[in-house]
Amino acid sequence: MRKIRSIIVNGKEYKIKWQTLEQSYIILQNEDKRKRKYIDTLGLLDEDEKTIYVNPNQSDKEKFLTIIHELCHVYNPTWTEEKVVKYEQEFNALINKLNIKI
Repeated sequence: MRKIRSIIVNGKEYKIKWQTLEQSYIILQNEDKRKRKYIDTLGLLDEDEKTIYVNPNQSDKEKFLTIIHELCHVYNPTWTEEKVVKYEQEFNALINKLNIKI
């Protein structure tokens, strides 16, 4: 996969940085209690810096889906992480159904 350095989203330029990231977390709702779940970070959006970080240690398809995932955060900043993950999974299912090779 060609490592692009930027992308235009809603008329704004977002830098793309290809680097490994430290472990991050998501907050889960569990029986009315907020709980952190630590995950290996595949991508991250820094909205203040207009930068999307992508872990390069993934397959091309995983890198593509990571970018799609982070773009969901740009386009839909109020979506929960769970909703973004669901969208990413549905997008991946469509790619597979259409037999698109990435």
